[in-house]
Amino acid sequence: MSFPPLDRALKEWPAAIAALASGQSILLLRKGGIHETQGQFQLATTSVWLLPSFEHQQPEALRVPADAIAHEQPDYLDLSVWAEISQAIALPTDFPLAELSHQTVWSEEFLEQRRQWKPERPLWLLALRTYRVPESQSLPWQASYRGCRSWITLVKPMSRQGSEPVLSDRAFQDQWQAIAEILQRGGLAPNGLSTTALASD
Repeated sequence: MSFPPLDRALKEWPAAIAALASGQSILLLRKGGIHETQGQFQLATTSVWLLPSFEHQQPEALRVPADAIAHEQPDYLDLSVWAEISQAIALPTDFPLAELSHQTVWSEEFLEQRRQWKPERPLWLLALRTYRVPESQSLPWQASYRGCRSWITLVKPMSRQGSEPVLSDRAFQDQWQAIAEILQRGGLAPNGLSTTALASD
């Protein structure tokens, strides 16, 4: 399959990207930063590079070892994985987070804190099909990438040629089925990408 170059990126903690890149997780939970449009998360695009972000990391927020935290922003970023967002679901304010926590790198306590921050704005569940490129591509860090926002436009489109999915179709579907069952137990019926969340680029 041929993939055109891509210049859109989603900022995320390195520990979360590592879990996606290894196939340990297919899930992100997002609230949106203060620099988002109207201060809340919107799905700006569905094909994204996963851009390591070193802002606001908290070792106690992770279920993985604290040494997964890197505190200093490097001068160059290595882009090695990108993703297709296959599901985007706004979680109700009373949705139980304990089971979902175990599908992510984050603790239940941290996710609850995120939900309680500006509770009128929903916590979004994103399911991602992650792909790895044959060779990592180095990208200079730009001041324009800073700030509490999810989406970044890179200085130039980066090649995705030769990309391979991290998980097989079967393995991805197995993980998604486990998440879908959690959602159903919480009263949700996932039906694919939420088009109401898709904002214009």
